[in-house]
Amino acid sequence: MSGKIRRHTKVFDNWNVEEVIGEGAYSVVFRLEKSAYGIKDTSVLKVIDLYDNFGKRTELSEEHYNEMKERVEQEVRKAGREIALMQQLRGSTNIVDYLDFEVYDWEEEEDESYGTSLLIRMEKLENLRMEQRWGRKFTDLEIIRLGKDICNALMLCHSQKILHRDIKPDNIYRNENGCYKLGDFGVSRILDTVQNKSMRKSVGTRAYMAPEQYKGENYDFRADIYSLGLVMYELANGNRLPFAEGIMATGEEVRRRMTEEEFPPLSGVHEQLTEAIRIACCYHPEERYKSAEQFYEELCFTEGIVGMHVALMEASPEEFTEFCKCFSIKKQSEIQKEQKEFEAILQAANQGDAKAQYQVGECFLTGKKSVSCDRQEAVKWISLAAENGNDVAQCTLGEMYMNGLEVEKNQEEALKWLGMSAKQKNARAMFHIGSYHESMAENAGANIVETNALMSEATAWYKLAAEYGDSLGKIALRRLQI
Repeated sequence: MSGKIRRHTKVFDNWNVEEVIGEGAYSVVFRLEKSAYGIKDTSVLKVIDLYDNFGKRTELSEEHYNEMKERVEQEVRKAGREIALMQQLRGSTNIVDYLDFEVYDWEEEEDESYGTSLLIRMEKLENLRMEQRWGRKFTDLEIIRLGKDICNALMLCHSQKILHRDIKPDNIYRNENGCYKLGDFGVSRILDTVQNKSMRKSVGTRAYMAPEQYKGENYDFRADIYSLGLVMYELANGNRLPFAEGIMATGEEVRRRMTEEEFPPLSGVHEQLTEAIRIACCYHPEERYKSAEQFYEELCFTEGIVGMHVALMEASPEEFTEFCKCFSIKKQSEIQKEQKEFEAILQAANQGDAKAQYQVGECFLTGKKSVSCDRQEAVKWISLAAENGNDVAQCTLGEMYMNGLEVEKNQEEALKWLGMSAKQKNARAMFHIGSYHESMAENAGANIVETNALMSEATAWYKLAAEYGDSLGKIALRRLQI
């Protein structure tokens, strides 16, 4: 490896190659450093050997050598796809920046070996796979942050009709500010509907492939969404893929994922995040998020819920009490107490108590006593209470018919119930009857006699309402200067 280090320093001679930080089947990654004016900078050099050590140059015929050069040029053009893609995506916050590149021929005098390498200099980042190997555990909020960042990268890729096709921890990086970035687009491609057959090729890493991609079927952008969801599941599952016993999934464990068997449930993960991951990893593409944008929006919503949960868990008793006051959040003990109170009211209502019947309807209408709102149930109980003579229920039912709230608008029904309530000296019902007559006066137009008669009726009702203590009746009289 030292020979390669010496070899590649000849190209970026203002950078010092410090160490090897990664090695794949066809590439080596070095850490670079540069110092100038007391400022130290770091970078990464990815070296892809397009061909290497085909034999001593002196042992090759000119014809064989030219043939090899032609093959190399083809490889250079093929490898240039990654550079072209990265230049196309350059500037995105969540895609690894490729800073410089070079293709050059090299020869070693010692053994007369030779070859051609593609050098790509990129920003220095931490690799997610390395963080996993160091045993790092990821919180729910960190997993959501990673998901949002990679979704952001995919939104740009997919808008350019680019599939990544190999999303996995090895290809996800993090900068010093905690921002996650997607890199290694070597197996990505630009979609071409004319070449649809090529979409059947199972390019990528099988442990993270979507089922349709693994089986060689047609696939689209939702395959990237599946792979991202799988990475998030792995992080949430203590760095274990579904069904995997060890850090890396075996072939049999991967094949098990290719069936429609549900993933093992996640433990200690917020249910909202669990559901987001489940949808992303649905076996059938049509059941997943339809786009990276939709997945991103769901993760933003999830982040708010999980963030609030974390804040409440970490809050002091005083902070928790203040938070509950601000957001009208009830403690479990308060909810249980209210539920018992509601059960008692419901029991009385079922026994014919008109006041209790109205209270049950009000709970269903407004969500009081920790009851889920149910409009049909609300109308049923309020109507029953009104029929049984409860003046508040009669007034409420009259208002509902007058304004078309939860029932169809009906002025005749409204006046009937308001009149019954007013007879029981319900001041608010009196006000509503006065308001009805005033609105009729406004619609009377040029008929002065009818207008005056209606306004006289309205004023009389407003006076009655004010007399029985209704504040709206008093306000109406002041407005009419009476």
